[in-house]
Parts: sequence; C-alpha cells; structure tokens
Amino acid sequence: GMLNNYNGGAIIVEVENMAGTFHVSGGACSYPAGTTDNCINDAPITITAKKVTSADTMVGGILTGDTNTKYEASYSNLTNTENGVITIKKGSSFKTLYIGGISGRIASSSTTYGKPVSNCVNKGNIVVEDGVTITEDLIGAGLIGQFYNGKADANYLKDCSNSGSF
Repeated sequence: GMLNNYNGGAIIVEVENMAGTFHVSGGACSYPAGTTDNCINDAPITITAKKVTSADTMVGGILTGDTNTKYEASYSNLTNTENGVITIKKGSSFKTLYIGGISGRIASSSTTYGKPVSNCVNKGNIVVEDGVTITEDLIGAGLIGQFYNGKADANYLKDCSNSGSF
C-alpha cells in the first residue's frame, strides 16, 4: 500500500503505438496492495496517447486501479485537489478507458477479499477533449470510473465527495 504521499508536480504523458498495459496516476501509486491512506494529488495530469491498443487503460488522480482478487485492500483519505485536472488530449485513442478523479477502476469479483473506499474527495475536473477515439468503452466518474466488490460487507463508498466536473 501507500501512506502519506503528496504529488505537486505536473504529470505529462505522451505515447504512441502502445500495445502493453497503460496506466497513469497522480503520483501516489499505480497498482497498490494493502492499505492506501492519506495521499494527495495537487497537480494536473495531461495525457496524449495515440494508438493505445491495450485492453484496459486506467487513469486516476491518486491511483490507476486495483483489480487484484488475491488480497484485501482499503482506500481512505485520498484527495485529488482542484489543481488535479485530468485531461485526455484530442488525437488520443483507446480501446477501453477507465477514468476517475481518485481511481480509474477498483474492482474485485472475490467474495473473500474486499476493497472498501472511505473519506475520499475529488475536486479536479476530468476532461476528455473532442477528437478522442474510444473503440469500445469509456467508463468514467468523478470518484472511481468503475467500482464493484464481490465481498458484500466491503462493497461501499463511504463519506466520499466529488465537486469536479466530467
């Protein structure tokens, strides 16, 4: 997991002709394991990605995503500030894009291991410019693009808020 991280530097990513895994976050972590607590992104994320053909692209203000079914994890006190604007630039192309102010995707079909999310705040806008091509799915939201848990008692977003636009 990640504890007490702060990012204040702009993240600018430019890629072309990428077939492998493509995940971008605001500096806290990409694929965490365990507890992620008290992390802040206070800087913009700007992505130009031409011809990205990986199955799933995940973009988040704090973490890219967590789809592992083999461990328990929790996410709390994560903040993407109003400076944490996430912009996908025109000319970018994706197969499937998961995008959120906190995380692109937190998902587990496991009935054993949960991934509860609490006390998270997104104030940063999410901008997908005209001229972005998505051939399958755009799955996005202010907090977490896609969220689900197979473990019933860990399937919650608690005390979270979003004031950023999408």
